[in-house]
Amino acid sequence: MRLPIIVLSALLVITVSGCLGQINEKTTPVEKKAEVKVFFYFSPNCPNCAKIEPYMYFIKSKVKQVDFDFCDISNSSTCTNESLWVARHIGLIGVPTAVFMYKNNVTVLVGWRDVGKLGSYFARAGIGVPDISYGNESYNVQECIECHNEKGISPPSTYNCTYCCHTP
Repeated sequence: MRLPIIVLSALLVITVSGCLGQINEKTTPVEKKAEVKVFFYFSPNCPNCAKIEPYMYFIKSKVKQVDFDFCDISNSSTCTNESLWVARHIGLIGVPTAVFMYKNNVTVLVGWRDVGKLGSYFARAGIGVPDISYGNESYNVQECIECHNEKGISPPSTYNCTYCCHTP
C-alpha cells in the first residue's frame, strides 16, 4: 500500500511542477575582462604629471581593449580599492606612475618619460595605439611621444596638432 502512495505522490509532484510552467534558466553573458590593465597614479599638483596626463587621457579615450584605472593620489577617496591595493603592493613612491599588467607580467613605469613609453607595451600585447594626423601626414601617438623625447621637448599638451615635431 505504501508503494502506490509514493508513486502517486511522485506523479503529483511532477504534474504540478509542469503546471507551474517551465523554469527558464537565464544566463547572463559575463563580460570578458581585458587582458591588459593599466593603473595610472597622478596628482593635480605635480608638474610632471601635467606633462603626461594629456597622453594618458588620450590613449584611455581611444584604446578600448585596455582597462584603465586612474588614481589621483591627492584624493584617495576617488581611487578604486584595486588601484590602492596595487599602489601598496608595488611600493608606489612617486607620480606619475603607470602600472602595465598583461597576463602574468607587471611593469611599473615611473616618471613622465617612462609613462610615455606605455604605447610600446601595448604593441607587445598586440594592441595598436591611435594615430594622429597633421596635414597630410599621419603618425601613431607613440611616434609623437618618441619624437618629442628625442628633441627634448615635453609631450604634446593636445593631440589635435597644430604643429608637428616630425617636420624639419
